[in-house]
Amino acid sequence: MPFIDRHLKVFETLQSAWHWHLVEGVAALCHDTAWSKMSGGKIPSDAIMNTLSNDGTSEYLDEIKQKHPNQITIYRKTSGQLWDGKIEMVRAPIANIQEECLLWQIDVDELWTANQIQTMVREFERNPDKTAAWYWCNFYVGPEAVVSTRNCYSQNPSQEWLRTWNFKPGDRWMAHEPPTLVRILEDGSDADLGKINSFLHNETEKLGAVFDHLAYVEESQVAFKEQYYGYAGAIDGWRALQDEASVGKPILLSKYFPWVKDSTYVQPIGSDFVSTNAVSLPMVLVDGLAFQDPWNPGICRVWTAVLEYWVNRGWGKYVSVLDRGNTFPEISGINRIVFPRWDVGNAAGDSLMLQNACYETRSEVFISTLHTVAAKTPSVALIHDFIPEKLGVPQDNSSTSDKRLAVMHATRAVCVSESTRNDLLEYFPALDTEAVKVAHLGVTPRLFPRSVDQINGFREKHQITKPYFLLVGERVGLLSESPPAKGYKNAKLVFEALSIWEQSPEYDLVIVGGASKLEEELIKTAPSIKPIMVRASEEELATAYSEAVALIYPSKYEGFGLPVAEAMKCGCPVITSNISSLPEVGGSAPIYIDPNDVYSLIKAMKEVIKPSVREVMLSSGFDESRRFQWDALALVLQESLHEASRVGIQRPELWSTLSESRAHNETAINAIKELEAEIRSIKGSLSWKYTAPLRWLDSIMRGYLKKKQSLV
Repeated sequence: MPFIDRHLKVFETLQSAWHWHLVEGVAALCHDTAWSKMSGGKIPSDAIMNTLSNDGTSEYLDEIKQKHPNQITIYRKTSGQLWDGKIEMVRAPIANIQEECLLWQIDVDELWTANQIQTMVREFERNPDKTAAWYWCNFYVGPEAVVSTRNCYSQNPSQEWLRTWNFKPGDRWMAHEPPTLVRILEDGSDADLGKINSFLHNETEKLGAVFDHLAYVEESQVAFKEQYYGYAGAIDGWRALQDEASVGKPILLSKYFPWVKDSTYVQPIGSDFVSTNAVSLPMVLVDGLAFQDPWNPGICRVWTAVLEYWVNRGWGKYVSVLDRGNTFPEISGINRIVFPRWDVGNAAGDSLMLQNACYETRSEVFISTLHTVAAKTPSVALIHDFIPEKLGVPQDNSSTSDKRLAVMHATRAVCVSESTRNDLLEYFPALDTEAVKVAHLGVTPRLFPRSVDQINGFREKHQITKPYFLLVGERVGLLSESPPAKGYKNAKLVFEALSIWEQSPEYDLVIVGGASKLEEELIKTAPSIKPIMVRASEEELATAYSEAVALIYPSKYEGFGLPVAEAMKCGCPVITSNISSLPEVGGSAPIYIDPNDVYSLIKAMKEVIKPSVREVMLSSGFDESRRFQWDALALVLQESLHEASRVGIQRPELWSTLSESRAHNETAINAIKELEAEIRSIKGSLSWKYTAPLRWLDSIMRGYLKKKQSLV
């Protein structure tokens, strides 16, 4: 109890014949579960005295046995006698199974629907050569909290969850954890049925066979596991987890379950043990505009990671991506649609084309990789930063106007940091704060500390002979803009510091990424500094981080600051600015500086070369970096897309005035776009003549939005 009585009603509705072999009792901590003794696990004293259930389970089993005498067999030890490990428990029924059948392990806290079971029966019948089946599960760690990541604790595909075997008499159990059913081959050797020709996780998921595993739903379950497996602090951690999960954000499970050592995340998805299809997406149309002219490769990395995660979860079938000018990368499992390139000044016509694409793909919600809008479809805006706005770029700039329109039209917004969220609410104070969520960016698992051999190879390849400080990414920022925006990346501070620090000659400066040539203003700032410029692959970037004295990241503004998180994950100390999102990302690990004070940076460089300081920074950095997982962002976007599709467009007045004129001009807009291709060889004045109606329409939109700013 309380789960056992949920199974029979499922079996009773099956179309196929079934027989339930019920094994009741307590297993000794030996064989497969002997590991729990190492962590202090022990069998509760009351369970040793009475090894059968004391919560009404035994009586219930006897009752249903009378109801189905030919379909239920019960296996028990004498009261007070333990099973010889869980391996003896699973072996007990084998002698009574004398026919070929599907053997299905269903633990008491694992719930399947009749449709799932029947579907898999049908698939095995269609594929008689299949020997077993692997499954994903919805792994519950509370009544309303479920593990939301994969390839991690509770979702390790190398050993979880093998639950069905194409059984033949003579097959036998070799192990219980992980479950290993073997068959003797003609040459006398044993073959693991799970490794011969199984249905794999992605195949069973596509069939809808993802079961509910109610592993930590009841506090009584947690109390037993705390003692039986030696999970110290399980009850206190579980209680804290339930409070935190109710907030609604994905949370790191290891914070509450200390025996979890990886980046497993949890999210709330329902109550009363009901698995909702929050483990899916609504029909989503994604505008791949960011990939058309990838001036910001960081945004492209974000979207590649999110889309790959959705595909890995089996959600690709819900996603269509608009491929602007054949520039979108190859991501299998997603519907890719050829779409025209974005033209500056054509926001009006583009929004109509996007809306038509929503209709054609039957999309319920729209999201752009930059800031485009589908006129009549609810949308989610992913906001990275407010660099132009915070640093003085004129508000009539086309990119800021497009962002404003996207924010005003969006039903939900997701910001990559609390700092960016605060900026969003500063510029749009009338936004519903509940409609704005925060989800940090992630660090790819391919970034980690590299070996000594890799580091030596990197040094030799790039002729690095001294300890070195590291710069990563753009060094100036917004080159085309006027002060104060120009130079916000602030690499000039690093060159100033190195030019006057007395120990500077002892160190190299390595620069990864950014423009291929060093900017003239940096050369003039410190002519004596000769940086080593590197165009690095992802692996080389990890190596560069691994060996650096420190990453110096002195930016005057960031929406997130991904290099800070990347460096910490690779074991690289960080010196960064004490402004915007950077303290939020770095946490307790970096040395923080005033980005306007060169002596603040010199003091930090003097400090970071001390071995005792570095040791603390490395340890703190590893701990802080665990917070940054791409799946957390993907899941918050998933939740926001669901909400937007349910709520719909909340401010239709923003578009009502424009929609009529756009509808009348749609034919003209398309005709103009065709004419533009023909008149490009003619004088610019004639080109302007033909494109004037479209530009006029765009000017109406911008003027209207300016007047409507007071609405939001």
